[in-house]
Amino acid sequence: MRSAPEPAARGATLAYTMPAAADVRFRTSDTIDVVMQMPMGGGEMKMQIGSAGTVRMTFVPAGEALEVHARYEEFSGRLSNPMMGDVRAGLAEVAGEFVFRLDRGGEVETLSGPTVVEKVVQILGSAEPFRGFFPPLPRRVVARGETWTDTIRVEESTDELEIRRESIVSSAWTSDTVVAGRMLRVIRGRAATTLSVLGSAEDAVFAQQLVGSENTTALWDPERKLIVDVMEGGELSGTVDIAAAGMSMPIRMTHRGRTRLLDR
Repeated sequence: MRSAPEPAARGATLAYTMPAAADVRFRTSDTIDVVMQMPMGGGEMKMQIGSAGTVRMTFVPAGEALEVHARYEEFSGRLSNPMMGDVRAGLAEVAGEFVFRLDRGGEVETLSGPTVVEKVVQILGSAEPFRGFFPPLPRRVVARGETWTDTIRVEESTDELEIRRESIVSSAWTSDTVVAGRMLRVIRGRAATTLSVLGSAEDAVFAQQLVGSENTTALWDPERKLIVDVMEGGELSGTVDIAAAGMSMPIRMTHRGRTRLLDR
């Protein structure tokens, strides 16, 4: 028998606690379209980055937080670059168990796991691929329409890349909806994002500086105590600078993605 969700009139607790089912599976997909304006009238160079996968997660209580064990069951990724050809990655490149700490607000801290290879970082944009599964929550009871704000800072480095990202996210529980007979909370977020990437390609050092906005719509299931669907999209723009060549090229990145629970 299903337990009754909290009445909306009293507000709702929005926090990551132990889910009703400890073992769940998610399907995730992501596409990034990149347009770069080449120097000296060289026209536009277009790149596309895409990935899709199925992830099994097991949640374990860990004091006030959760310890999550995650493993890809399926994965494919591709970065299409007309100047350097295609970069592809498959399940072998993300094999193994990732373990991370998830706090009540959705902050992810990696505890252990396989080393994410460079080409997967290029495709996913991160060496920590599970942050986007857990949009920020207020950790407390909120009323419908109430807004909360989070500042999310991420710094990562690999052999070839240094990535810094800051997002100031404003979120609100805006409404309820019914999907497959389940009442779900609709949470909408808007982020002002700054992204800085320092790296090298074919022995040339480059620096990217981008700013823009991103929008998220997430569905929270109060019975299963999980975000069951996350749809996100946004656009960042800025420059790519190659100091040794004296070049600064405008760049625009358009992103869309979705992560949804498979266990219904």
